Amino acid sequence: MTAGADAGAVLTLPYAEPYAWERILGFLALRAIPGVEAVDDGAYWRTVQVDAPSGEGVLRGWLSVRPDKERAQAMLTVSFSLQDVASVCAERVRHLFDLDADPVAIEAELASFRDRFPGKLIPGTRLPGCFDVFEMCTRAVLGQQISVKGASTLAGRVAAAFGHPVDVPAPQLSCTFPAAEDILALGEGAPDALGALGIVGARTRTICALARALEAGELDLSYGADPARTVPELEKLPGIGPWTAQYVAMRATGHADAFPATDLGIKKAMDPLTQKQVEEVAEGWRPWRAYATMSLWSSD
Repeated sequence: MTAGADAGAVLTLPYAEPYAWERILGFLALRAIPGVEAVDDGAYWRTVQVDAPSGEGVLRGWLSVRPDKERAQAMLTVSFSLQDVASVCAERVRHLFDLDADPVAIEAELASFRDRFPGKLIPGTRLPGCFDVFEMCTRAVLGQQISVKGASTLAGRVAAAFGHPVDVPAPQLSCTFPAAEDILALGEGAPDALGALGIVGARTRTICALARALEAGELDLSYGADPARTVPELEKLPGIGPWTAQYVAMRATGHADAFPATDLGIKKAMDPLTQKQVEEVAEGWRPWRAYATMSLWSSD
């Protein structure tokens, strides 16, 4: 760890080549939450809220991730306010950017995908994870049946209303995304408080149910959690259907075989196959269907 140029410390996180940096940065940029995340000049920036090592209180700050393609490593800069949790930030960034994947082995396993859809298997495709589970889940719920931009706008309103201010050397960023406990602290008025931001009632109820389940430890969305348990538990929550459950499992738990079969982007990329044919063909991509999904989404 060495001192950063401005304010922070730099950690180097190696990865296996190839790595399609433009693809994953583009994916994150499109879904960035205003005030919380930004992709600028080839780097990913975000605000951070992490439990203090002592177990008392939280630490807030910022981090940035920039690829060093010549050395096959990601350069992670964390603010000095996060020095005590730098290793936690590094672990979450490795998950967010899927830095531990073996892209050559995965591509070899997806030979049937490459043969059926020539040119759509992007070398170095990674599976975007998440830095904060509740944040990503909320963003996924807000994205149901509205545009990506619209969902990001709503998520930004949630952050501005219930997050915490952070001083960041990036003008686009200003606050953290609220934790599940911040939403629960609103009490019975939480759905109305969220609704005042323009979020429809069904989504406010889902967000509150997610917050309760995560805080109570009833829902395990940690990286590597068993999808055989996670997906059914997610689908028990109000407003969580198969698409959302698969998407959350993909990004939160790193479920490499997640497959949101009804996704419109997948249907478009696999046109003119019927829904049944889509699911049948995808069986041949196990256990890497999530990587096939990312290639389909990136092939437009």
